Amino acid sequence: MEQGISFGYTVATLKVWGKWSRHKVGGYPTQSAFVHRVRGRPVAPEGVEAMDRAIAGMSLIVEEAALQRRIKLHYQRECSVRELLKELAINPRIYYEELEEAQWAVHAALCNLTE
Repeated sequence: MEQGISFGYTVATLKVWGKWSRHKVGGYPTQSAFVHRVRGRPVAPEGVEAMDRAIAGMSLIVEEAALQRRIKLHYQRECSVRELLKELAINPRIYYEELEEAQWAVHAALCNLTE
């Protein structure tokens, strides 16, 4: 991964990470026909493994644990955002402000990994 990654790259990679990690069972999915394989094992799309490390590292920082939960909640959800808002009982403005804060925290963690 090259240095100076953009915030847009982080958000796009979070979407891919969410799809992969949502189906994660002891590793990346092994039954998908579209997954490239190396020696019989699936290969994650570019940037997904680094994203996984960046998000996992957030749990080690007390202040970022809640942000990590927000990222997982949003990107690993299996329902619409509207249903999630109803379940959380918060308004969309607060939800998206917290999500953006969490995305920036992931972006900073990802940038630190690539330095």
